[in-house]
Amino acid sequence: MEIKILHDDEWKSSKYFGEKYIIEKENAESVFDNIPCKKVYIKNTDSFELSKEEVLPNIEKYDVGGIKQTSFNPAYLYFTNIEKNGEDSCIVNIIRYSLKDNSMESIYGFDSEISKINNDYRYKIFILNDTILFIQKEEKIKLESSDYEDFLKFSQKIVYLKDMSVFDVSDEIFLNNGISDIIAVSESKCIIKLGFSLLENNRFTLMTKEESSLETLAMMNISQLISDIVIGHSEISLEVIEQAYYTNTIPYIKKTGDYLIYSCVNNETKVEEINFYNIETLEKKSCINKDVVINSDLGNACIIADEPYVCISKDSKYSFLNINTNKIENVFDNKLRLSHVFSDSLLFSGEKKKFISRKVKPYYELINFKTKENLYNENKEYIDSFESDDKCIYIITG
Repeated sequence: MEIKILHDDEWKSSKYFGEKYIIEKENAESVFDNIPCKKVYIKNTDSFELSKEEVLPNIEKYDVGGIKQTSFNPAYLYFTNIEKNGEDSCIVNIIRYSLKDNSMESIYGFDSEISKINNDYRYKIFILNDTILFIQKEEKIKLESSDYEDFLKFSQKIVYLKDMSVFDVSDEIFLNNGISDIIAVSESKCIIKLGFSLLENNRFTLMTKEESSLETLAMMNISQLISDIVIGHSEISLEVIEQAYYTNTIPYIKKTGDYLIYSCVNNETKVEEINFYNIETLEKKSCINKDVVINSDLGNACIIADEPYVCISKDSKYSFLNINTNKIENVFDNKLRLSHVFSDSLLFSGEKKKFISRKVKPYYELINFKTKENLYNENKEYIDSFESDDKCIYIITG
């Protein structure tokens, strides 16, 4: 395992992109009151002092709802730009930027109305791969049973970039419930979450049974998806993993290693079922977490050394329950905060008194999960951390 310490006094919301790059976004001045504008920077992790370079500074990047790259091995960054072609009319352009040669191209554009973006509707754009876009329009509606308003009316289309053909989605499960998230599994498969969480915004108390969505978690073959939509099938082929409705909800999904991790929360019993679904073996293992009312009550599920665990924190102790053995394997009595769980180590951060001066200083330490060996520690402010695909740990300090 390799550890790299990187210094950045002006660290902002960022994510590890792959190879040696970190992508950072910050707010920029927008000419539209309702559409945020962003600046995007690339940071190179080769040097201790993180240097950054703005991506396409002459092109404004607008947030029209969200754009997510779900391709398995991404080689590009994607942005949305707004091109006015009338007093309130515009074209939303999807821009693709290559990290390898710094080239860019506008790969697709669609008509919209400036004043309605993020007010009356928004767009969620999924990049399935370099040739396929999944665009979802989410319209704001007011529920009949309450004054609650949200973006809960959906329409979707697939764009095939090779010949610029566009196909509307007709599957009622997609149209009625919407796409919540898509996660890449391989070059040909992805995991899709349909339907919206009822735990978010206290929707359990705001929506009737008829207004709630059918939440579906499924495996989807990308080639089969395209075939179903092109042929005009009313039902898209899905390998269903889990479904939830009304009294039950699926508040999140995430993929770590070979595992899909997700929860099912019952609003009547306030019980959370934490699930670890092995994508390779199709085996599912679960454990129970009680008294779940809001998102912050959800259990802390993680994968360490290719094993599924739930971290239980109480009285400055962090206990790790192995889901395979149903036993507490490791307990860390640490007054510092558990800030990050890596593939085989834990990072704790906070403040610690110096031995001689007794002054309180920022401090962090990296601990091996199995042996509890202190792999690295430093009296510096911990800001953020990442782990690359080849298990290199990047620690950002102030």
